[in-house]
Amino acid sequence: MSGDRYTKVAITLHWVIALMIIGQLGTGIIMGYNLVDKSILFPMYQFHKSLGLSVLVLSVVRLLWRLGHKPPALPAHMPTWEKWGARLSHYGFYFFMIFVPFSGWVLVSTSSFGMPTMWFNLFEWPHIPGLDTMTDGTKEQVNQWSETFHVYMAYAMLGLLFLHIGAALKHHFIDKDNVMHHMIPLIKAKSKLPLALVLFSCLSFPAQAAPWKVDHLTSFISFEGKNSGEVFTGKFLEWEADIDFDPAKLEEAKILVTIKTGSAKTLNMIYNKTLPKEEWFNAEETPKATFESNKIKSLGGDKYEAHGKLTIKNITHDFILPFTLKIDADEAAMTADTKINRLDFDVGKKADPAGDFVSKDIALSIRVDADQ
Repeated sequence: MSGDRYTKVAITLHWVIALMIIGQLGTGIIMGYNLVDKSILFPMYQFHKSLGLSVLVLSVVRLLWRLGHKPPALPAHMPTWEKWGARLSHYGFYFFMIFVPFSGWVLVSTSSFGMPTMWFNLFEWPHIPGLDTMTDGTKEQVNQWSETFHVYMAYAMLGLLFLHIGAALKHHFIDKDNVMHHMIPLIKAKSKLPLALVLFSCLSFPAQAAPWKVDHLTSFISFEGKNSGEVFTGKFLEWEADIDFDPAKLEEAKILVTIKTGSAKTLNMIYNKTLPKEEWFNAEETPKATFESNKIKSLGGDKYEAHGKLTIKNITHDFILPFTLKIDADEAAMTADTKINRLDFDVGKKADPAGDFVSKDIALSIRVDADQ
């Protein structure tokens, strides 16, 4: 699995199971409301049961595969409640995909008709062992319970399916992120403006017909501070940015930046080993820092301000980044210089709260060159 896609096995299982579930729900509704001639009910029951048992087996396989393969991360811009909703819906699907067909298997195994299940007319699928030893009264009660559970959970699954489809469409057409790209092979990841953004800042170029391409040979993002009076410099090497920016439509501009705090590198090996530790960036527990804009303001000419929320080590503060953007035909250049107080984000606050060794203020310098 690549960082932004599920594995081929997971994608295949997803769509095979999805098609089977649609067929299973469809035949279930048709049979439940007697929408077909009775002469084809028996083969439809067999087909319905074959689909259900296939979903049961493949869902167990998919769950085992999922436990051993981490899925792609959810977009950083998603609010916490939406991320929890996504997780709960996935848990719900696993519950329904396993227990709805299993309840159907119980229903068939306790039926007084004793009807065998022919798996796609290839072989007979056995009833659940042990259920045939129950008394008739107990078997009838279990049969009624399983039927009620099977029907109501099937309707609940149908509702969750519509919710799942609606959420996927929202991500693709409203949020315009790459969530659908995770699972649909034919949908490519949306082209994002590949702009280098520092941990405590954001920048963007105007949206035009062709995407901007950053010249990484001349672009840089650096930070600078002092330790015991000696100047140190470094860079953040790994980041992601979702940017929607048009100087003519600043009210619609949106910028979301996600930085891997563990990617901070200096020329000092001791600093490189120290920065990811708990007292500083705590990269293991808080591996990402984010900046999300809520307003882009023009200062006149080629000068702008990006207003938003900066989060580091799960601490969030308002942050303003002034930057200059110059565009000449198909070339653009962005520069920014600012600073942050590391203590505001609990970076080295216990080790050096007074800034006796490491300076409180950390200077940030950014230059990004891009062309079309």
